[in-house]
Amino acid sequence: MQDIYSNFEINSDHQFIKYATFYRQSDIGPSIGMECDPAKHHEVRKVLSTGFSAPALKAQMTLVIKYVDQLISQVRKHGSAPEGIVVPKWFLWTTFDIIMELAFGQSLGVVEKEMSDILNGSEGQSHMWVDVLSNSGFQVALGYTMRRQHPLLVRVLTKLLVNEKSKRSREQYIAMARAMATKRMNDKDENKVDLFAHLLGEKGHNTTVDFLAAQGSTLVAAGSETAATFLSATTYYLLSNPEKLDIMKTEVRQAYCSDGQIDGENVKRLVYMNAVIEEGLRIFPPAPFGLPRVCPGAEIDGHWVPKGTIISTAAHATAKDPSYFFLPDGFHPERWLNADHPLYDARFAGDVKEASKPFSLGPRWCIGSHLAYQEIRLIMAKLAWNFDWKFGSANDVDFKRDARLLGLWRPPPLRVCYTPVVREDEE
Repeated sequence: MQDIYSNFEINSDHQFIKYATFYRQSDIGPSIGMECDPAKHHEVRKVLSTGFSAPALKAQMTLVIKYVDQLISQVRKHGSAPEGIVVPKWFLWTTFDIIMELAFGQSLGVVEKEMSDILNGSEGQSHMWVDVLSNSGFQVALGYTMRRQHPLLVRVLTKLLVNEKSKRSREQYIAMARAMATKRMNDKDENKVDLFAHLLGEKGHNTTVDFLAAQGSTLVAAGSETAATFLSATTYYLLSNPEKLDIMKTEVRQAYCSDGQIDGENVKRLVYMNAVIEEGLRIFPPAPFGLPRVCPGAEIDGHWVPKGTIISTAAHATAKDPSYFFLPDGFHPERWLNADHPLYDARFAGDVKEASKPFSLGPRWCIGSHLAYQEIRLIMAKLAWNFDWKFGSANDVDFKRDARLLGLWRPPPLRVCYTPVVREDEE
């Protein structure tokens, strides 16, 4: 993994370049996720990095908490029924709302809408975006598979597999991305704290609508479904290991006197909860597939690999490899605890923790990883503080059995019942 993804020499001939057949550019233009040229990617990343810096994250915290609190409010309304709620949908709506406002400075308010309205499809444009996102992983995988075939076969497959509804949805998605980018560029509100606030505030920076639309739509896709999948999977593993869930809930509830005390900074100090997060990312990485690179002709892990070979390391494979992790198929947050923690388990002392890289590594590691951590910490901490969790009575999901890998994970309809915690001062 280190040999393939950690090369920092931008102009070197020894670069492991992204495989262009996989990273096809969007119809809008080059984005940070798809740019194959290392020098161009470096420039785009430099332009966007201020929006993901520590000061920016601190400024964005209020916005993130706003949507997490909306989730908590909706779970309080709908989550206590014995059959439970389908949590992958709720997590996706929440992460979508967060990243949409951070990327385009606008809210589509999916979380605030009542469940019945959303399920009836009356939420208009916001539903179209979520629908496209839910199928984006499959579309990427399908496109990659088709592009590797003979052009004549591609034409046949396109007619068979790409229907008019998919085409219209894609066209609407692109048109909406451009419209939202245009609206954001024309917004002169200097108090905005979204990901492009610094960029648009710079004098002399020639930002185009298509540049903003390409980056924004990529960030929305990368920053919503993956985080939602992680939250769903980790919820499943916690409920399947109730003693771990009890430890996490106790830690959270002892750390705060009220929900309002929970913020993006102090959740970093919840040692056990953060161990739960790392274990969730290890056992069910949201992007489990290998990120393909073109080998320049190099030695990889002691083996010579010829120039032009397409190579990758799958996050799911390395994180479940017994040569790196003891009891790799089990959910054991204790493996991430330091030796001075009361719950430290020496059985995991030999784990090679560097083998779990859910956000990749090197010059192309996920630019939004710190934002993702902030979101999932806040969501997990607030759910743990406000509710007792259990599988819904209508739940018949085994995540390991029922999740489908279609480019990205397609999580099964996990149902969870959230019972509000009643505290003495609330009685």
